[in-house]
Amino acid sequence: IQSSPSAFMYIDQGYVNALVVHPYYNWGTASMTALVNMLHNDKLPETTTQQSAPQIIDWRNVERYRESWKTWLNLSGLPTNMKSGILEWAALM
Repeated sequence: IQSSPSAFMYIDQGYVNALVVHPYYNWGTASMTALVNMLHNDKLPETTTQQSAPQIIDWRNVERYRESWKTWLNLSGLPTNMKSGILEWAALM
């Protein structure tokens, strides 16, 4: 099962006890930080690979993870036409 907001329904409705999710947001943040540092600061990453552990999301932390997705999907700067599709997808949260 994917770890996008649509997966929350599986926990909410009791179909699964937990999700194993990958830290997609962290991957993007680390990649962009490395790219900006390399292009603008002439600073190479300390390592050539980034490793991060998957997370277990269950009834104890599902609300915190749900709020993380809402934060990551902050749409305040997007044009209206882009927001509609994302909002439809996020409504599954």
